[in-house]
Amino acid sequence: MKYYQATTRCPACDAKFLYAITEEEIEEIDILEAMCPQCGEMAELENLVPCDEMTYEGILEAYEDSLDEEDEFNLLDLKDDLDDDLEI
Repeated sequence: MKYYQATTRCPACDAKFLYAITEEEIEEIDILEAMCPQCGEMAELENLVPCDEMTYEGILEAYEDSLDEEDEFNLLDLKDDLDDDLEI
């Protein structure tokens, strides 16, 4: 299975966040969108970049956690953490 990540900017609140998706999910849906974790508006997924399964799972876990939290959460920090972990 192929995995992809995208850095996405919300058109409503201008927040940037990471989102991950599989090739299978891309084929099943018509519009590539994700809900902004800060304001709830839908943001279009653009510039998909291949990633590995560990990165995919980490991004989705953090994204889902951010939807549950009341505080703002910056998923771009996760990318830095994942990059650091992969360098070991």
